[in-house]
Amino acid sequence: PARPPRQAALLARWNSQPGATLPTRLPPPRRPRALVIDEGVPDPTRDAGSAAIVSHMQALLGLGFEVGFIAAQALAQDGKASLALAGMGVTCWHLPWAASVEEVLRRDGAGLDLVYLHRHGPMRLYGALVRHWAPQARLVYSVADLHWLRAARAHHLAQGEDAPLPPEIAALRTAELTAILAADAAITHSSHEAALLAADIPAAAVHLLPWAVAPRPASTPFADRTAITFVGSYAHAPNLDAAHTLLAEVMPLVWAEDPSIPLLLAGSDLPASLRDAALAAPGPVEVLGHIADLGTLWERCRLSAAPLRYGAGLKGKVLDSLAAG
Repeated sequence: PARPPRQAALLARWNSQPGATLPTRLPPPRRPRALVIDEGVPDPTRDAGSAAIVSHMQALLGLGFEVGFIAAQALAQDGKASLALAGMGVTCWHLPWAASVEEVLRRDGAGLDLVYLHRHGPMRLYGALVRHWAPQARLVYSVADLHWLRAARAHHLAQGEDAPLPPEIAALRTAELTAILAADAAITHSSHEAALLAADIPAAAVHLLPWAVAPRPASTPFADRTAITFVGSYAHAPNLDAAHTLLAEVMPLVWAEDPSIPLLLAGSDLPASLRDAALAAPGPVEVLGHIADLGTLWERCRLSAAPLRYGAGLKGKVLDSLAAG
């Protein structure tokens, strides 16, 4: 189609100048691209691992990356957690646009600069596929916590500190250390675990990396708060064990001093066994279950308890409690 008269006149004048060329619009510079892979869609209101991975995706966005995310075991999920990621600027792969992690790597791998694998399961399943479909990408493995260490602590708790580790825990340790060596960089949140890895596999590039926790001090005066709370995802065995320990061994000592102090049990996937134990407790217990905004919980509490008898990694419940003051 013919150009508008004023535009045609401008171009004619420009081209009449000696050596003049039409200006060209340069394409925007290419942003580096990252793909983050986990088992499920992270929801920071449910577990600490989700808070960590979301914090790291925010960091990648802040570093200028285009960030994509896929949940290997929740491809059909497109709820609030996925919408929250999209609101951050993360592209979420899910059905019907992608049927598997393998498909996304095959289709998109050549254009990736970084692949972030969260936890041992995704690293075990997809580490080699990342190397095949995205050989140019930097492979970052977020350990989250050492599964073999948690299993070993549970074994020693049950069998005694001197009990030898069974073959399956020794095999898990070998698998985790091998996975760390296979990555370009591994992330841990625990200084203790970083020291263990430095001793076990000094050739590995292991980085001690925090996640962002925003201070949100409780506004209710301390004198107006009365409760003690435990927060955790009860699908995680150490948390369920800790809650039963708190009810059976710790709170009876507290109630012997002051029987009016309430205990608040908060967190997702709270089982019937814990509800029954709470009903049978010799003091006041409120079973709250999942709370989307922990700020409402901290406004009632003077302190939180985390009597974990075994586990690994860094405890998000402790970080959240400190952030609340």
